[in-house]
Amino acid sequence: VNVRCLLRPGSDTALFGGRSASLGEVYGDITRPQSLQAAFEGSWAVVKLAGYRDFWSRKRDYFYAINEVGARNVFEASHSQWCTWRR
Repeated sequence: VNVRCLLRPGSDTALFGGRSASLGEVYGDITRPQSLQAAFEGSWAVVKLAGYRDFWSRKRDYFYAINEVGARNVFEASHSQWCTWRR
């Protein structure tokens, strides 16, 4: 099984050093739907782990953008690529 990790451009990838050859990187942003189509191309499943967990944050717009809009963007992009949706 090959696994691709969706990373934001500029993400710290130090933790991926010495990784398995079956782990790949693709770049995109869940708040920008146009960046997701290519990331999910050829996938048969998507597991969404992105989220903003600071429930009492004053950054309500950021919380909404990541947790609601981002989740919807991931679902729509993966669905358009015929992926199985798992949360």
